[in-house]
Amino acid sequence: MPCSFVESSTGLRITFTDNVIEKFKHYKNANKEAGGLLFTSNIHPNTLTVDEISLPEKSDSRFFAFFKLNIRLANKRIRKMFESNYQYVGEWHSHPEPFPKPSETDRKTILSVFNKSEHNLAYMIHVIIGTQGFDESFVCLTDGNQILTCNMLSDKD
Repeated sequence: MPCSFVESSTGLRITFTDNVIEKFKHYKNANKEAGGLLFTSNIHPNTLTVDEISLPEKSDSRFFAFFKLNIRLANKRIRKMFESNYQYVGEWHSHPEPFPKPSETDRKTILSVFNKSEHNLAYMIHVIIGTQGFDESFVCLTDGNQILTCNMLSDKD
């Protein structure tokens, strides 16, 4: 079942498809942090659906409490996905904790990714998955100046 989050001040709703959530599950209990890129094939004014992600590459830096993408391969993936009508909208990585919160390094990276990327987005998304279910993940938006935490919507919303 898809899972949606909303950021209250912007009203932006982010939905993650079943396919994406299933891929995240493979990395929630990994002995090394994992990560990748977030993509969408459709952006609407107040709604964005993350319907594809990239998976860790062998050349990424992966340790128990640290992850860093291979930038060269990440940029190559972004271009390839763009050719298939997918837009890069952010990044994800895992944390070895049940209820993940961004570290100071994560916070700097979240802001930096927005500021250093070539895009026309008002916000980019960042997801940190923990060892619990996806509904306990940390999901946020950034405009390059601030980090806005998103809240999961219930089935009734």
